[in-house]
Amino acid sequence: DDGDLTNGTPHMSAIFEAFNDHEIACPTYQIPVFDSGCPNNPQTQPEITATPANMGVQLSWTTVSNSVEYEVLRSEGVMQCSQGKVLLGKTTGNTFEDSGLQNGREYYYIVVPKGVNDACYGPSSDCAAVVP
Repeated sequence: DDGDLTNGTPHMSAIFEAFNDHEIACPTYQIPVFDSGCPNNPQTQPEITATPANMGVQLSWTTVSNSVEYEVLRSEGVMQCSQGKVLLGKTTGNTFEDSGLQNGREYYYIVVPKGVNDACYGPSSDCAAVVP
């Protein structure tokens, strides 16, 4: 491993060959599609809209089938939505207001649909950037 996350694991072929020599290598790994073992899990991502306000942001998003509630997360800084997300709250509706923000500073939001229990998540929205 050279520490570069953009090129994957450079030694993966050697690792695969070692496992294959012992007949324990997987021929192809199949990534499950949004299946966390939940019946009727949310399958689509919400489309989010972030509208700036004075010292705040008004969020709205499209309804996702099989969602019981939505988690709203915010992050700040150069990593945008990639790291450091904070759970702002949960709601059963399609809107959320974030207040007490600093005007002129950029904030980033995602919304995650949840199914029938805490283990049942659907795919998150795209990252929405907004400056109040």
